[in-house]
Amino acid sequence: IDDGDDYDEVVADMNSESFAVMTREQTHQREKVTQPLKKSKEQPATIPVIAKRGSPLPTSSAPK
Repeated sequence: IDDGDDYDEVVADMNSESFAVMTREQTHQREKVTQPLKKSKEQPATIPVIAKRGSPLPTSSAPK
């Protein structure tokens, strides 16, 4: 009976550890998926702004 209880505890510990590892992997996968999306959303928004800011600068400095 004692051996059975110990086995159950070990299985519970293994399940909890594997569950923690799975959640960590899922969070890492979510971060990998969300980070590129954030970058892709930010880049198209910032690139046109830089182009708009950069285009008037040469034109304003050219006549000078």
